[in-house]
Amino acid sequence: MIMLFYLIILPIYQDGLFDRVLKLRGLRHILEANHGNDVVKCMRGVNGGLFILLCQIIVLILTLPLNLIPILGQIMYATINGWILTFGIRFHYDAEIRNVPLAQSRREAWSRKAEYTSFGAVAVGLEMIPIANLLFMWTNIVGCALWVADEIEKEERHQQQIAQEREQQQQQQNLQGAGRTGSIMSTPESLLSSYSPPTTAALLGSGSGSGSNETPHPPPQAQKGLSMMPALRKK
Repeated sequence: MIMLFYLIILPIYQDGLFDRVLKLRGLRHILEANHGNDVVKCMRGVNGGLFILLCQIIVLILTLPLNLIPILGQIMYATINGWILTFGIRFHYDAEIRNVPLAQSRREAWSRKAEYTSFGAVAVGLEMIPIANLLFMWTNIVGCALWVADEIEKEERHQQQIAQEREQQQQQQNLQGAGRTGSIMSTPESLLSSYSPPTTAALLGSGSGSGSNETPHPPPQAQKGLSMMPALRKK
């Protein structure tokens, strides 16, 4: 009966506590955004949980003689069993919230074995304390859930920062494009303002000096500005 409770009932309450901690941290949207077939997720969680539990039992039996060595043996026992304990606690998040298969979850856990082992070693050490282990087996779930919540919030802040940087770059590009358009639109007005018509004395002087009846023409830029004057007046 006790074994049945440990295998079936206890994991349900542990997963519920894990989800509750995420909700209290304001990450309810992570749980609500979890899509997929509930039956598939349940079977993945059950199969993965049984596999991890079997591995935990085997490792516990193999490392149990280490407890005969004072202090050093117990430290080795907690360190060896720490990684697989953390893997078992976090597997609920990987399998039923992230929809990650067991093989991928195991690879990710092994790639972060230093973090998993350090957390798990402390958790195993606390669960080795008589009587108090009945409390620490639940506080370890809370601690792991808080660890996961910190990672989720960090990733969300990183995504928000990337989105803000992209938005700022888009705004700068829009401002640069508007500046180019404004400089092009202001070109005719600048040409008109830079053109000054010749005075009567200058016209008479040039006519008497050359002895010809040709009418002096303004510079090319002024001609371009004068040609745009009717259009500007219509506007």
